[in-house]
Amino acid sequence: MNPIYTYFIQTLILFCQNNSKTPTLLNPSWKSRPASAYINTPRIFKDSTYPVMDDNHVNAYPREHDMEDYSSRRKFLLSALVLMAKPDVGHTAPPISIIAEELGYFPVTNQAGDTIYIPSKITRSSTPQSIALAKHLQQVGAVMVGAYWCPHCRHQKQLFGKEAWSYIEYVEGSPKGYGYDPKLLFSKTKQTSIEGFPTWIFTKLQGEDKILVGEAPLKKLAQATHYRGSFDETLEPIDVSATVGSCK
Repeated sequence: MNPIYTYFIQTLILFCQNNSKTPTLLNPSWKSRPASAYINTPRIFKDSTYPVMDDNHVNAYPREHDMEDYSSRRKFLLSALVLMAKPDVGHTAPPISIIAEELGYFPVTNQAGDTIYIPSKITRSSTPQSIALAKHLQQVGAVMVGAYWCPHCRHQKQLFGKEAWSYIEYVEGSPKGYGYDPKLLFSKTKQTSIEGFPTWIFTKLQGEDKILVGEAPLKKLAQATHYRGSFDETLEPIDVSATVGSCK
């Protein structure tokens, strides 16, 4: 909590716990009132002793309406204390789940003290045919190079679903992404540069079919890797027609 707030709260606590019967700090004008203003005032205190009022006792007990004013101010300060003590919800950080949902990734700090970014998890379940295709892609040495910040990479993962994606080898291509390793990137792809994200590399295929740049519908991946099984796009819950592309 802000130190100024802490000091203010401590001051309020001390004030509200003060049982002094003469709260002259709230109304200094009491000191200048004549003693006659307090004579014959109804007894509003629990004490059995009540002072004799004369012109020499200008700091005697205040009148009833003055104490009511004091009570109102005390209640107000107590209310302020409660409000000040409540956490400021408007300035708290949003949960990690909300950050990941909005951005597609969230920040973490590694052991070296550097901030790195982890892609959000895949949320949808896979269809049986997408799992079968993913196993085929594993057999042809498929590697997808992506970036944590790339929406096409994120959508490509969702096309597979979480079960099918577990068979796909993913390599982080952005220096600030979790798991980024330039040596691993080169050893897996044998590429000195990446044209765009995502980039598919099929390490066990030859010729032009070895590289495919951009987000691809699952049926296109099946055709590019000579998949012999059947694949019906209408059975997939996500439409990819408007999202195909790549990030540079």
